[in-house]
Amino acid sequence: MKHPSSRAFFAYWDKMRGSARAPDRAAIDPTAVRELLGDIFVLSCEPKTGFPFRVAGTRVCALAGRDLKDQGFAALFT
Repeated sequence: MKHPSSRAFFAYWDKMRGSARAPDRAAIDPTAVRELLGDIFVLSCEPKTGFPFRVAGTRVCALAGRDLKDQGFAALFT
């Protein structure tokens, strides 16, 4: 990961998951990573629907030129 926000969010996510494969949804507190939210996105693991964005930060959407929420990941490149 190259972007500092990505590295910081991953460190938080990794800490919250402990020894599990992923943290419980309830373990993620958006206020704990408030300054990172504009730079991150989270995809839903739904191959049939194109891995839709569950969360798309404002700076990510600004770079794409549109709101990405609920769009498939490939929408980022179209």
